[in-house]
Amino acid sequence: MLGIIESCVFLEIAMNRWINHLMFAAVVVVTSLVAIVAGLSTSRDAEISYLIECLKDPDDDVRAGARFQLMRRADSAYSNVIELLDGDNKHARREAVFFINACRAHCSDAVVPALIRLLDEDDGDLQRGVIEALASLGPGARAAVPRLRIILKDKREFAPDDISPISRRPFRFVPHALVRIQGKEALRVLLEQLHDPDVKVEVVDAL
Repeated sequence: MLGIIESCVFLEIAMNRWINHLMFAAVVVVTSLVAIVAGLSTSRDAEISYLIECLKDPDDDVRAGARFQLMRRADSAYSNVIELLDGDNKHARREAVFFINACRAHCSDAVVPALIRLLDEDDGDLQRGVIEALASLGPGARAAVPRLRIILKDKREFAPDDISPISRRPFRFVPHALVRIQGKEALRVLLEQLHDPDVKVEVVDAL
């Protein structure tokens, strides 16, 4: 009996994996078809709009497929994707941040106000992604320094539900961000944290 149950569980896991792969593939196929139509009409608006809507889907694989396709079209999709930072869909906000981090060559200081607002969201993955995005902007993200210092001081630990393990303590990414943004100006704040076991390694790495 136990063997039958184990076989059923294995079969269910395998089926779920195949379904996820098929959903990812479906996004790619539909996008390709839309791209053909868009190409015939000399416009990519329909293609980009479809992919943007997919970023709002609750299914992780659908969003991953759409993000992959949008990254391939970063030149034309960037302005559309960053609009999601201020949208009301939590999945889309997270995906927009992931997109920015994957397409840093297209990132500009114009996204800083929206990224700062997202630092207050109750989402460890999102907060980590935002901190990394701000770090990649360097001095252009100076407006985020006060909020980043508060995050470093508070050292909030997120519950492990629905986030990756590395995102449970996003404050650990702040030292690197402060150095990238402020340079030597960040030294005083970081030296104050040097003896804190929660961030000592990250501070040393950042320095």
